[in-house]
Amino acid sequence: SLVSSLRDAVLVVNRDGAALGRVIGLIDTGPHCVFRIAPVGAVEPLKPDQERLIPFVGAYVDDVDLAARLIKVDWGLDY
Repeated sequence: SLVSSLRDAVLVVNRDGAALGRVIGLIDTGPHCVFRIAPVGAVEPLKPDQERLIPFVGAYVDDVDLAARLIKVDWGLDY
């Protein structure tokens, strides 16, 4: 399924090509899912300030390429 594929260490990069981290899970909020992103190389359990939460909606997600294991998002490194 798409959800299990996304949870399988897919790399997330922003429009500038900067790596934001890897998908470690999804949170189902009802209207949409939210990616749980761990920094590349981070070891679980994560500290609360390490994890990024990015809504899985068109306003932020530009492309999902499962073959390349890459998700491109409109999300800054400082968000």
